[in-house]
Amino acid sequence: MPTKTTKKPRVITRTTKKSTSSSKRIKRKATSKIPLTPATTLQPKEGTTPTVLPVSQESAVLRKKSYLYAVGRRKSAVARVRLYVDKQSEITVNERSAAQYFHNFYLEKIVSDPLRATELLGKVGLSIKVSGGGPRGQAESIRHGIARVLTSWQKEFRAPLKQAGFLRRDPRVKERKKYGLKRARRAPQWSKR
Repeated sequence: MPTKTTKKPRVITRTTKKSTSSSKRIKRKATSKIPLTPATTLQPKEGTTPTVLPVSQESAVLRKKSYLYAVGRRKSAVARVRLYVDKQSEITVNERSAAQYFHNFYLEKIVSDPLRATELLGKVGLSIKVSGGGPRGQAESIRHGIARVLTSWQKEFRAPLKQAGFLRRDPRVKERKKYGLKRARRAPQWSKR
């Protein structure tokens, strides 16, 4: 009967590039070797109590910081969205209210669509920094960012937001101008004679 052999723990070796000058590069092996062990075998140090990890991902993220974060994009507009669960229920865009920032009711509706789809309008606070693009692109990038941050907060919001199409990053952008043409595809007027 053959004897049972124990497996050796895997070892990670890292190779890094050390730059001594702009022309010479030396490749060296890192001295630290980290054995990989399953997480269940890790034991706490003596004299310390083991930390109990929270069950849901939501509570783990919210314990580290008081907000959740996501980025939304549309055309050349980028919106950085922060969701505050315990804050007053207000949507601020670039440190102004959404009504002051977007003077158009239709653009305000675009911004609040994900909250309406998940029935959270007036229940959570949102702080948004948006840059680039025009008013319509900014409003749609904010909608994309809000939908993303809501799905990272609670997974059950994914179905209604996906069905409404708010999680999709709309890839349509203005086509570049070509040389010899007036616009992307518009050719100069052709004269017969």
